[in-house]
Amino acid sequence: MSSPGLRLQALSDVEPRNVRWLVPGLFPLRTLTLVAGIGGLGKSMFLAGVAARLSVGDLDGHGPGDTVILSYEDTAAEVLRPRVEAAGGDPARVHVIVPEHRDYVEPVALPRDLMQVEELVRSVEAKLLVVDPIVAAIVTELDAHKDQHVRAVLARLAELTEAADCAGAIVGHLNKAPSTEAYIRVANSVAFWNAARSVVLVTEDSGGDELRLVAQRKANYAGLRPVERHRIEPFTLPHRFDPVDGRPIETARMAFVEFAEDVDGADVLGPAKTTKTETAETLLAALLADGEWHEGENMKKLMRAASYSKRTTQRAAAALGVEYDRRTFPSSTWWRISLAGASAPPVAPTPVAPSAHPKAGATVESAISSGFDAPVAPVAPTSGENGYSSPADALERARLFDTMYPPRREGE
Repeated sequence: MSSPGLRLQALSDVEPRNVRWLVPGLFPLRTLTLVAGIGGLGKSMFLAGVAARLSVGDLDGHGPGDTVILSYEDTAAEVLRPRVEAAGGDPARVHVIVPEHRDYVEPVALPRDLMQVEELVRSVEAKLLVVDPIVAAIVTELDAHKDQHVRAVLARLAELTEAADCAGAIVGHLNKAPSTEAYIRVANSVAFWNAARSVVLVTEDSGGDELRLVAQRKANYAGLRPVERHRIEPFTLPHRFDPVDGRPIETARMAFVEFAEDVDGADVLGPAKTTKTETAETLLAALLADGEWHEGENMKKLMRAASYSKRTTQRAAAALGVEYDRRTFPSSTWWRISLAGASAPPVAPTPVAPSAHPKAGATVESAISSGFDAPVAPVAPTSGENGYSSPADALERARLFDTMYPPRREGE
């Protein structure tokens, strides 16, 4: 018996078509692109430049087109319009979503308001929808760290872009994990990475404070684009003056400089770690990042889940200066790394009672927390004793073990 509202569609009834692009090779139409980076490096400025180019027909294969922006951080008067104009765009073709009534203070939330967003996109036949940042758009009842919750929102958002024949750009942050793997560095749920068909990073360039690298790290529909080098330039809008103080409008724009042939896209997040012990240190440091005591047996399980041997775990613990506390009831060993850091003098553990709510074991899920100022997140080795094809494989197995064997709280 078939489910209500569902039917089968034979592929023979589907007309094949080529992938079409807003920005060739970078922003596909009818699906989602994730633009991610550390806060303040220019993600929104980069997208303002894309919207500006679209507005004047400066994108390959497109005449002048419209953009709809759902922004939770940047104001229209002080930030968005000045940036679009600084990039040479037509502000009449770039729209922001605002409340219909001034006394309405509830922010737009997805998927609750998705139908209204789609109506607004269709009303101007927009070719680009920007949600900045995507985490702020998700209704508070859903958890941005849970894959199922995030996928439920992103699947509906992707359906919107397909139905409206536009590109969707969702803005995300990177956490501070000491990893070169973009998959691991994207904050909150890995579903943001997995659901996007293209992932673009905006990062610093070692060549100068004003330089940025725009590097595509995931491309489902084409090969990876070459890394681009851009420069952030201060800009004074001509013939535009502040209505309050009469001064010229000052803003900034991101200008393309060159294709960065000297940069490998895999290196834009920093030099890679190479040894098994170093990567084991990264994982263990993430699990113990809060400086509190955690049950040693749970730490060992998570390290084994990432396929680190007992000896490698011991070496990593020694290098990090892990402290140990033996507790006799129930008999167990507890681990921690002092917030003073591994370089601080060793501190002998004191046999004090645990807090009323002890953390009985960190999890990989908690190590990868929200925001770019999150605790350090783990990275598994790319080769060596674990034998996995990617760091994500080891992380996923660690998550699985933590689900199968939940941390035992003291006294259980």
